[in-house]
Amino acid sequence: MPEKSQLNGVIRRNVFASFAIKGVALVVAFLSTPAYIRYFDNDSVLGFWFTVVAVLNWLLFFDFGIGNGLRNHLGRAIVNKNAITAKRLVSSAYFVMGLIALGTFVVGVLVFSIIDVVEMMSVDTSIVSRDVWFQVVLIVFGGVILHLWLKLISSVLNALQKTALPSLVTLISNLLILIVLVWKPEISIAEKLVLLAATQVASINVPLVVISLIVFKRYLPNATPSIKYVGKNESKVVIYLGGAFFFIQLMLLFISSTNELLITAFCNTADVVYYSVYYRLFYLIVTMFGLFVQPLWSALNYQYHSGNYDWMKKVHNRFVMAASVASILSFLLVIPLQTIIDIWLGSSSFGVEACAALAFASLASTMLFVNSSTCIANATSKLKPQIVTLAIGVLLRIPLCMLMLSLLGGHWASIVWSNVLCLLPCAIIQLVATKKEFKTGILKPTNREDGFRLEENKTSNQEIGCL
Repeated sequence: MPEKSQLNGVIRRNVFASFAIKGVALVVAFLSTPAYIRYFDNDSVLGFWFTVVAVLNWLLFFDFGIGNGLRNHLGRAIVNKNAITAKRLVSSAYFVMGLIALGTFVVGVLVFSIIDVVEMMSVDTSIVSRDVWFQVVLIVFGGVILHLWLKLISSVLNALQKTALPSLVTLISNLLILIVLVWKPEISIAEKLVLLAATQVASINVPLVVISLIVFKRYLPNATPSIKYVGKNESKVVIYLGGAFFFIQLMLLFISSTNELLITAFCNTADVVYYSVYYRLFYLIVTMFGLFVQPLWSALNYQYHSGNYDWMKKVHNRFVMAASVASILSFLLVIPLQTIIDIWLGSSSFGVEACAALAFASLASTMLFVNSSTCIANATSKLKPQIVTLAIGVLLRIPLCMLMLSLLGGHWASIVWSNVLCLLPCAIIQLVATKKEFKTGILKPTNREDGFRLEENKTSNQEIGCL
């Protein structure tokens, strides 16, 4: 068991590294939006690109929570130096995820052969031909499917408490895309679309391949995925816990990740560009808050199984306090927002609307409080409050969209306001539930909390080949 100072040192290093990486990512994000606008110089085409990427990225949620299930179980195996269990968990998770990715790819190809996705998205074929639109969709789709499998390495890194490295991989991917956007070759819009699609696929997958080779060679040489170590029991425990995480991901997908599609359907494709600008600015606060929260998931999981509830309670109280401060900052951001957008976008700037600004400030505030308590719940695998409240949000999503559109005269910010109303029950009830668990002392692990019992094989630290 690591000393408290050692644990805090790991956390500090991860938080510091995450801040440094996100600092660079912040610059990249600010440069990317105006670069996208200049790259296409057409709001309809840019709106299409943002929508296609957002919709196909939904597929990344369809991992049945395998990554999060692996993260919690592998973390425990590493802490207990169970090398054989770790190898079986990793091998089983990669095998199951491979089957999911392959199945998704086959289903996708069948769907594309039946449904005219170009017609469904109502794109202007006078600007770019139907064949090019379809080619772009297929390229991005194939890249996302491959990414679905390769991104399991992020869960392995998180289990190793190397939480800054997944952010570094994402940063490298975004930098590669930015290079192409800034390059802005003198070619047609159609060729630019295809080039950007190919860049997107390469940039999100090649860095994952490289980091996977490094991790399994340097940190977990004895846990490299192998078909011989795929186990029925290990597959079950990962799928069982992962299934609960997947259900939560699926509901969050429907509540929060359908905004671009709903704005396109109920408002205007060009409005997606405005949504993207507001989103990137306000979500920075949520992202910065996540830099404190995410590095602690694995540490909280470790302390949970060690019975150190006082430390966990102290961390949760700090989360709530930080969320309160960040929430105030979200609303204060509304005041200088016009100036920030003017400086950021230059000649491409637009007038800030109070309705949209306040909607995003409210959404950021709600997300902050959701994240402050769900991190504890995720680390301890106590997911019932999230499942219940998010299920309610899913049921109310479309009715609330229609209600807000009616009240706000069809303004696209209505979609964001419906997000706030859908997530608010989770923010409140999860906070109350977590406080109650700490107060009553019921936040304790059970031997069969995952529905199955893992056979753990004790080995030496040298045998597991890491840590």
